[in-house]
Amino acid sequence: EFNTHLNEIPSSITDNKAGLFIQSVKGLAQVTNHLVQITYQAAYLIAAAHPASRPGHVTRFRSSDQLTTIHDHVAAIRKSVSEICQSQNEASSKGLPSLEILATANHLAQRATQLCQTTRPYLSEIKNLSEKRRLADSLEHVARSAASVFNIIKTSRSTNPTSGTTDIIQKLCSASSILEVDVDQYIDLLLRDAAGSPAHLAEETYEVCLQH
Repeated sequence: EFNTHLNEIPSSITDNKAGLFIQSVKGLAQVTNHLVQITYQAAYLIAAAHPASRPGHVTRFRSSDQLTTIHDHVAAIRKSVSEICQSQNEASSKGLPSLEILATANHLAQRATQLCQTTRPYLSEIKNLSEKRRLADSLEHVARSAASVFNIIKTSRSTNPTSGTTDIIQKLCSASSILEVDVDQYIDLLLRDAAGSPAHLAEETYEVCLQH
């Protein structure tokens, strides 16, 4: 097919057949593009099979809805942390953190807990033990940080209205910020381990590809 299109180009010019010339050029371009794609794919497979290359893996997420759910949890967590830390100067007339701040902190901790529950099943699908342990440890950090926020909320309800107000709000902001950092680190690991990734080609494979 390549030779057919190649031979038709000069003959179409000689015979002044513009339509055939255009068709032949397009056909030649399509065949060339197809050959380039095949060559690239073959070179990639050769390089990926090299002992120095690291294999990739398919995504462990079953649908885009799962990624959307994770994104929603993370977005809600960041929004709540921002609101809590911006409200350090707000307190009720009784001297305690306002109900709105406590509600936001409670929502934050709940979202973080839901994030852990939603993503925990992915751990069972990770075959590499070191990766699984690293991700499990990171998830545990998130769970503990969420529990810390819950504990501060619980403490605030039994605090003497005349003391500890500023301290409680500062503790909420500090604990919330730590939770946000733990969530960011966990999500970074999760997306690297659970999301699909191509093979990482070693530098020495480029020379192999050129030889082929």
